[in-house]
Amino acid sequence: MRGILIDPFAKTVTEIEVNYAKDGIHAIYAAIDANCFDVVRLNDEGDGVYVDDEGLYREDQAFFVLRGYESPLAGKGLILGCDQEGETRDALISLKDVRWMVEFPELEFVDMECFESIVDHPILGPNTPLIGSRPIFRRRA
Repeated sequence: MRGILIDPFAKTVTEIEVNYAKDGIHAIYAAIDANCFDVVRLNDEGDGVYVDDEGLYREDQAFFVLRGYESPLAGKGLILGCDQEGETRDALISLKDVRWMVEFPELEFVDMECFESIVDHPILGPNTPLIGSRPIFRRRA
């Protein structure tokens, strides 16, 4: 299966073959050097970036930024696709487009910031309280 690997340690974006049919999610774990993952939606065609769900808490971490996504992502990222039935498939986005989208800033994770706000939620309605958290980063010295 065609995947695109984003490696912030080597500062590379490369096309790789992922043996998902044989190894299932273990192929994703191996590609991103993780024990669990989360997925960031990349486009309307079903492509997503798999990242280490515990990446912010690892020592000596490297980060990458995707244009259009608000927060840096920790560790390696693997782009794969997802079809209408939810099955994993080849990434559709081009290698050239991913290279254009990715930057490798020299950051370090500082802490998590908690926040509260009131939002107009599409299902819960207006004046819905929102409590969340977001990571805080700083440029490496």
